Amino acid sequence: MDADLFPEDPRTYLKAELELRQLRRPQYSLRAFARDLQMSPSALSDFFHGKLGLSKERVQAIAAKIHLTEPQQDHLYDLLEMRFARSGEMRRAAKWRVEQRISRQPGRLSLEKFCMIADWYHLAIPELLELDPKFQDPKELSKALDVPLPRVKRALQALTEIGLLAIVDDKYVVTENSTLTGDESPNQLIRQAHLQILSLAQKSIETRTMQERENVSVFLGIRHEDYPELQNQLRKAVTNVLRRFAAREGKDRLYCYTHHFFPV
Repeated sequence: MDADLFPEDPRTYLKAELELRQLRRPQYSLRAFARDLQMSPSALSDFFHGKLGLSKERVQAIAAKIHLTEPQQDHLYDLLEMRFARSGEMRRAAKWRVEQRISRQPGRLSLEKFCMIADWYHLAIPELLELDPKFQDPKELSKALDVPLPRVKRALQALTEIGLLAIVDDKYVVTENSTLTGDESPNQLIRQAHLQILSLAQKSIETRTMQERENVSVFLGIRHEDYPELQNQLRKAVTNVLRRFAAREGKDRLYCYTHHFFPV
């Protein structure tokens, strides 16, 4: 289950969902998003510009459509109440609830900050920086990742701003600061990241030989009650193997490992 993460901006949840849908369908527009949320395009535009609050009923309806948990739904409504509630007392009460939720997330990046590094190449850049000194040059990163140079530069800036990279003697250095991964990440962003990784895997299938990549698919029947234990053991086994090889010296190539285990 995804952990409940709470942003400081009520627009963050909807922006993340819109980006996810546009990733799946590049032609997906703000007007289409408004239609699917059963809002007028002008109302959705006003919401994104911070000019429009939403009723409790509207928040509940939107939360159901973008798969927010009940605590996230409450948080979204409180964020709006902080600004649009009629009385000062209601605004102050909503602000207190928001601050309490956010304060219970020690050691984690805020949702806004995680949104800054949600694209796959943000996770690849620190690995490349430790792989070869030439990747201190953004142009080399751009070439290796096949990502436009402006995006690479923005990624370096974002990674530095949130503390995952530091600049020491005019060079980027990878830090050990905590971040959000796996089940701790927001549902929309995890789905977006998975789609991006699948796109990379598809590209590899089309352009790499079988000797350069590994693809294994196994269909098996199991007891549903055993799934959590199987999931946990798979993660531990894979992590142990990957860590052992990642710790070796003389690394000269960046790989991406991903596995999918799902009901058919």
